[in-house]
Amino acid sequence: MTYAREIHSHGISHIDEEGNMHYDDGRVWNHGVCINSIVSGCHNPVDWQTGGTSYCRKCAAEYDAECEAERKRDQFDRMIADSMSMGLIPRAVANYRERGLYHWQSNALNELRANRDRCAWLQDIPGAGKSEVGIILVHTALRYGVPAAFVDCAGTGFQDVMRQHNTRTALERVKLLVLDDISKMTVTDYAAGELHNVLTARNQAKLRTVVIDEKTGNEFAKMLASKTDGRFGNSVVDRLNWKGGQCVAIAMQGENIRRK
Repeated sequence: MTYAREIHSHGISHIDEEGNMHYDDGRVWNHGVCINSIVSGCHNPVDWQTGGTSYCRKCAAEYDAECEAERKRDQFDRMIADSMSMGLIPRAVANYRERGLYHWQSNALNELRANRDRCAWLQDIPGAGKSEVGIILVHTALRYGVPAAFVDCAGTGFQDVMRQHNTRTALERVKLLVLDDISKMTVTDYAAGELHNVLTARNQAKLRTVVIDEKTGNEFAKMLASKTDGRFGNSVVDRLNWKGGQCVAIAMQGENIRRK
């Protein structure tokens, strides 16, 4: 049996009688040896079971890992694009790049991750970096293929999102929802009612919601009740609890990093 043949294509000159592949640039891929022998210097024999006709076992595993990492990057890019187009995340989430955190941010993030099956209320003073913690939560979830959303509730932000039917529906269904600056929302009967309805739907499905605010849950409930003549308040905040999954209250206790 002879392997000899002329190729003259894709940079390959020919294959000799022993099955060694000769490239136009002088490199030779010896038959039965890992193809990375002409790339990275690997000279292990081809593993016919896991490496096919090209790779040794080690290089085949590395190649599979690279393909999986690329698949996850593509999935993440698609999720970011889809979430942006639906108004589920702000540009701050899409463009987030990891950087050093203050110790109180790291502690809060660790506690949130340790209680990943429960809702949480993260509270601290203005400027302590609370929002960044929420951004990291959502960014990480999307990176691992978990549907997530981040809503800046300040001003009419929450109401604006609620008026978009597809976005509102998605907020009821994503695995993780972060509501930032909830006490800064413009409180109307419509906004309070929609907040109550979304949290009710998420409560029934036992989907995680993380609220980030300067006020505690009790303080927000009182504020909401005072602005809606008692129609909403504790009943809204209570939607963050379900049987076997009480909402975790986290006081971040940081400093105003905007003044550092």
